[in-house]
Amino acid sequence: MSASDVEQNTRASASTGSQLTAENREMEVDGDTLVYRRFGNDQTGAPPLVFLQHFRGNLDFWDPWLIDSVAASR
Repeated sequence: MSASDVEQNTRASASTGSQLTAENREMEVDGDTLVYRRFGNDQTGAPPLVFLQHFRGNLDFWDPWLIDSVAASR
């Protein structure tokens, strides 16, 4: 992953309202593909949070009520 890849993903991160409506994005790192969603309130100036899933989990295991509540202030 290059610095320009990270910058492009950051610029393309318009505020989205919910984990349920945010698009899945992909990034390749050392031959492995990571899938993530970026959403929340980009007007707060707060740093983004990264939530990691447990082994064999997926993006849909997170409770939207919890994740959307956290994202509203991040």
